Formats: sequence, structure tokens, C-alpha cells
Amino acid sequence: MTLRIGLVGCGRVAGFHHGPILSRISGARVTALIDPDPDARKAMARLHPGAVSYMSVDRAITLGEVDALVICTPPAHHADAAIAGLEAGLHVYVEKPIALSLEDADRMIAAAQGTDKVAMVGHNFRLHPKYRAARKALAEGTLGGLVAVRTLFTSEKRVLPGWKSAAGAGGDAITDLAIHHFDIVRYLAGADFAPASVRAQITQQDEGSLATVSAQLESGQPVTITVGQLTGQNTHKVELLCDAGHLEIDLYSNGAPLLSRPAHALSLGDRLSQRLQMLRDAADIRYKPDPSFEAALRSFVRAARSADGPAQNEVPLEVGRRALALALSAAHATSQPAI
Repeated sequence: MTLRIGLVGCGRVAGFHHGPILSRISGARVTALIDPDPDARKAMARLHPGAVSYMSVDRAITLGEVDALVICTPPAHHADAAIAGLEAGLHVYVEKPIALSLEDADRMIAAAQGTDKVAMVGHNFRLHPKYRAARKALAEGTLGGLVAVRTLFTSEKRVLPGWKSAAGAGGDAITDLAIHHFDIVRYLAGADFAPASVRAQITQQDEGSLATVSAQLESGQPVTITVGQLTGQNTHKVELLCDAGHLEIDLYSNGAPLLSRPAHALSLGDRLSQRLQMLRDAADIRYKPDPSFEAALRSFVRAARSADGPAQNEVPLEVGRRALALALSAAHATSQPAI
């Protein structure tokens, strides 16, 4: 059976990721385009000919056009759209942040409980093959014990959409970028953050924000997360510092995660092989889109079409709630100078 999807929000992110990806997933078809902006719906309709256009999600639900919703609106609208879908018996995929408040996140989770529907949140990096490989290496002890984690996630300075510039709307560096790394560090380390340890230094400008978060895992390892919308380059790196070596995962590199060990721990052949791989990766300048967006949406469609959908849900709403709780904690626990 083909899964009929209502795409809720047809703006920039949906136009770049969700719309094109959904057009090529077999077993799924976008049958409804939902956005108050007619120009956005018209542009998305080029990818999904035959999809019916709606100004509101309620109308699409009432007419029974869809089996599932993929929600890509600004975060202020996530909770109401997701709850409307779940209460109507639809599967729901909602972008991160799951919501703007823990109260709304809890309402969404409550709406999903006791149903046989998939309610998935878009923390897509959990499905990135580089992070999955790194998690496996860490779990198998290839790197020894985890000592510390450092991450960097920045976007080129650009004109942000209005909602991203508004205070508390979910588009700042903490809620838009750091929230991903709160989640991916938990995923990689298999350990949660100690909530009281989270501190942040935040720089806010009209063009966006920059933040450095310092925290500690419950297992004791320090974590530093730097995120920003004010830099001149897109970067996305996570470095796992372990007692037998370091592993750097660079999502903007075409290479595999880079494992470095002390020179005495590597043979001459291993060192030469590693250097050659670094040179090959540096020479590969082909653009390769981030595979995790497609992996997440394919996972959602697969789970929604299966007989035991919730059991197949790889990123349930609770994951999004925990990441939101940490992001809100960082946003409100700014470091104060000790003078």
C-alpha cells in the first residue's frame, strides 16, 4: 500500500531536502501540500504533480487525503500540527526542534502513546553512516575508553528567515544547531548529560548567534560544543577523544571518519595508508548531499508501512524531548564571569 503523505510546510528546508527526497521514495507519495503561502505550494507542486494544495493542515485531515504528515513548519507550529495528525490517526514525522517548550513536547508524546502510529522526530544525524560507524567503533572498544568530546557546527553567515531571527522561535544557534549535537553526543557515547553541568556563552547579533556550550556526561567526560550562524564557512565536526586514539567525524568531508593514534601504535604501512587516504579525501571535491535526511525519511516511511510501526521507529519523540530539554537548559544557563 502506498503511504499518502501531507507535506506540512513548503519553505526553504522542505524545498531543499524533504520535497525532493519524498519524490523518490518508493511506497510513498505526497498527496497534499500544506502551507499558507500559495507561492511556496506552487513551487513544491513542481516536484509533486497531482498533490492537492491546502492552506491548513486541518482541511487536509478532514478530507482524508493523507495517511501521514511530514511537518517542516517553523517550530512554533510543530506541536499543533503533530497532535492534530496523531489524533486523526495519522503517522507523523516532525522536524527538530520537536517544539518550543517541554510542555508542548509532552502533549505530543501523550497524543502518540497508546496508538499504533509512528511518531518520529527529525534528529536525522542518528542515521548518518559516519556516526553509525563511529558509534560501533566506540562500543567495540576500538578507540579505548572515551575521555572527552569536542564538536563544531557552523553555517555561513546569510540572511535568516524572519522566524529564525525572532527571540525564542527556535532558530538560534542553540536550538537550531547545538540541539543536534546534544542528541548525537548522547547517541555516540551511550550516556546522557549531567543536566546541572550545562553552561553556555552566547553571542547574539541581528544576523544570528554564536554559542559555546560546556557540559559533562553523567559518566564524567567533559563535552564542548561550539555552534554558530555568524561564521564564514559551513563546518560540521565531532571529535571523540579516547585513551587509545582520536576519531574525527567530519560531515563536510567526503572521507570516512579519521582515526588517529600515537605514532608508536601504528606500523609504517598503517601510517602511509592513513596519509594516502587523507590525500584522496582532500582531492575529492565532488558535492555529496548529506545522506542522513534521506535515511531518516526512508526509515519513517518503512516504519509507517510496517505491521508494527512504533516498534520500528528509530527516532521516537522522546529523543527530541530530551534534546530540547538540554538546549533549553543551555539557553538559560549562561556562564557568568567570576569577578
